[in-house]
Amino acid sequence: METKTLTEQQAKELIKRSYVDCDSLGITVIYDFKTIAHNDYEGEENIDFTNYGYLELVMLGELLTLFENRGYDIITSLINQVEQELYEEE
Repeated sequence: METKTLTEQQAKELIKRSYVDCDSLGITVIYDFKTIAHNDYEGEENIDFTNYGYLELVMLGELLTLFENRGYDIITSLINQVEQELYEEE
């Protein structure tokens, strides 16, 4: 997926899909991305890539490309919005 042409809504959908996929597959990619991309996140500082396979690497790569035209503040805002939406859906 080429993410540099994604709208803000499409970027949010990518983040949201990553949360849902990680939860259903039992993988940590979105939480690892949050460690990298969220200004206020104080999670595990070290990311263990030894458990990453192809799926995890592709997912993280897609998420990291969101930085092409956006910075930490925008990514942090998008993560916060997605988390709020997911919380409200519960």
